[in-house]
Amino acid sequence: MSRNIALDLTPPKYTGVASPAALNRKAFTKSFEILAVRAPAAKTSAILRAPEMKGFILDIRKIGSVDFDPQDPNCRLVLLNVGSQAELPEKTVNFLQTQAELKEFRPYTVTLDYDYWTADEIIHAVMPDHLKEGAPSGFAVVGHIAHLNLPADYLPYKRLIGQVILDKNKTIRTVVNKLDFIDTVFRFFRMDLIAGEPNFVVEHTETDSTFTFDFREVYWNSRLHTEHARLVESFSHDDVVADVFAGVGPFAVPAAKKGCGVYANDLNPNCKKYLTINVKNNGVQDLVRVSCEDGRDFIRNVFRRSFENPFPVVLGPRLSKSKIQRLQRAGLYRPPSVARAPPRRRISHLVMNLPDTAITFLDAFRGVLMSEDIPKLREVYDTMPMIHCYCFTRELEPEKAEVDIRQRVEETLGSPLTTEVHVHWVRLIMAPLPTINGDSEGSSLTASALKTVRTALDVPERELARWRRIFDANSKVVDGEKYLDPESFVNAIAPSGDLSKIGRAQFALLFRVADASKRGLVSWDDFTVFETLLKRPDADYWMAFRYFDVDHDGYITYDEFKNVFTANVGPDAIPFDFDCDWVKLYLGKKNGTHVLGYNEFTQLMKGLQGERLRQAFKYLDADQDGFIRPDQFKRIILEIAGHKLSQAVIERLPTLCTLTPGQRISYSEVVAFHNVVRQMDMVERIIREATAKSKDGRIDQSDFLNYASSSSRYSLFTPMEASIIFHFASRGATNQRLALIDFAQLLDPRWRAPYEDVEPQSAKPPRSLLSSALLSSYNFVLGGIAGAFGATIVYPIDMVKVL
Repeated sequence: MSRNIALDLTPPKYTGVASPAALNRKAFTKSFEILAVRAPAAKTSAILRAPEMKGFILDIRKIGSVDFDPQDPNCRLVLLNVGSQAELPEKTVNFLQTQAELKEFRPYTVTLDYDYWTADEIIHAVMPDHLKEGAPSGFAVVGHIAHLNLPADYLPYKRLIGQVILDKNKTIRTVVNKLDFIDTVFRFFRMDLIAGEPNFVVEHTETDSTFTFDFREVYWNSRLHTEHARLVESFSHDDVVADVFAGVGPFAVPAAKKGCGVYANDLNPNCKKYLTINVKNNGVQDLVRVSCEDGRDFIRNVFRRSFENPFPVVLGPRLSKSKIQRLQRAGLYRPPSVARAPPRRRISHLVMNLPDTAITFLDAFRGVLMSEDIPKLREVYDTMPMIHCYCFTRELEPEKAEVDIRQRVEETLGSPLTTEVHVHWVRLIMAPLPTINGDSEGSSLTASALKTVRTALDVPERELARWRRIFDANSKVVDGEKYLDPESFVNAIAPSGDLSKIGRAQFALLFRVADASKRGLVSWDDFTVFETLLKRPDADYWMAFRYFDVDHDGYITYDEFKNVFTANVGPDAIPFDFDCDWVKLYLGKKNGTHVLGYNEFTQLMKGLQGERLRQAFKYLDADQDGFIRPDQFKRIILEIAGHKLSQAVIERLPTLCTLTPGQRISYSEVVAFHNVVRQMDMVERIIREATAKSKDGRIDQSDFLNYASSSSRYSLFTPMEASIIFHFASRGATNQRLALIDFAQLLDPRWRAPYEDVEPQSAKPPRSLLSSALLSSYNFVLGGIAGAFGATIVYPIDMVKVL
């Protein structure tokens, strides 16, 4: 019977010391015994192409399928992925013997060594077990420098990681790790040399231009090369461009090579130094004028400079050296001549590529064309220049993002924008993971989450593999890496089937939680953290904290609490008084300085639902007699916990008034019903266990209360709460003994009557109650807090949790 060898191509288990000095490269050696076919060299191609050989030729990267025969230069060894002749089918052996002039089958040893495996595989192999998952797997390259952003857990192994990268990439001579510190004035990263030579001056090629700079002293981002090219492409060869934050010239030099006159400025003296070098090296000294001054001063002065010392007009676009040489060889080259037209006094474009603060410089444009000593300056600008102002926004939705950007620009300019405005989306950026400050010193929820992912032993490998399959099936490639955007993230996590209670729009809210770095993309690491966090006992609170912490500073302020809450309860919701004593107890007086850390916030969230219930009852109890109408009770429950109830229960909410005389509902009954909803997980557990131990599989109210009392030290439910449970489970007949199936409509928010004309006792149970309501790993948690925010927009903390 034929079979193929299952070759284990992973690196061998590394037992050496994890340091670059002690890295034992010889330990990465692995051998396999396979079968080789010895045949004439002339028959090699026929063997490789033969249908009879399909699936039996060795196919391993870096290992050829054919080797020389050391005994006969006229023969070759064709390597097979089987260990013996007996593993080959008869037709394959017949082909080799009759048509391939088989000389013999010969054993062959394949040896893999350190050079075979990639840097990722070696790094993964040498890391301790608790750091293997999530080991660094990528880096960016600028010239001869590879730069990484290593998480804190990997810093003790930084030099080993750097050495492996150096070994595996022959063009890399220097490996650095970017530090968290960013220069506040010149915006470049501090970095740590972790391997290779201390040479930080690089030569980098982009858009047919060569750039030289010291990577330690200037800002450079290779991922922006597409944007550099896009903007330069929009310029005409006769334009004048003012680059306010020019850096080392990624916009200025290519624009000048196109023929544009360029005023290039940067406050960083090192940027000016290397910008001047790059201008010279690219042969555009006559078209680039370099300065080193504050951006505001540059904006205020550049219009005067362009008027008083303009660039001459050059006919035709500037040609590259290679194109000039081709034209010269063909005898067609004619040097460009200076036109007799007026020189270029008008600036056509201003580039402001400092997205963190560029908007704040826009006020410098006020009055720049109103010069008393140059009265004709304004006349030059019959058409206003286009300002390309780069900025960040935290809004993911394009419409909201544009509103945010416009508002900030108008505030800085002190004037509304006209219709001559265009928003171009450059890229979704990767921000550093925020640290969320807890109430104890050194608390970091993000660090805790990452630690959970790396060390949690309760996440089986098969579950991690399943997460990976889900991620890969839905991810998209951005800048060479796989990510989930908002749409594909929902595709990955939302359960298939009935989403009538919590739809895709609600699951999309979870993207803001999973996107820990707020870059608009969820990486594999982010997805793993998200999935693992759902296993944490405080996952619901943690997600709520992340959702409310708008500025990601690790604290919740009064304004954040109020604004996020208000934005998500809907305009028709029952009003909530944020100036109440309850809020003041947690956040101090209105607009006070007290803020909540994580632990304090969890206590606020635990009590918020009850406070909203109290305020809602008080608001609807207009005559303050302690009762509300059944329709008012239904309104409260729908706003607070409607997503937790099946449609059958919702329709019967007004019938709660039948439990007591008067056909009205008291505050006690409202609180009791709410407590049942909050404790629905425990309700289900008691019902399941009590009915399982009952002789007839049924229980009444007394059985329920007795079992609840015996299963804990204190009473979990009051008689009124038990009456409410049996009222809705039995459809009003509270004195019946009920089976587990009878409670389905109360326990499962997606419950629907199987057949209206069939008695409930004969109906098959729904596929699941709460504990298996969804066939995916996501579930609606009925214990919780999210009802406090309203059922119109369900918050993540009550939306999903791993079963």
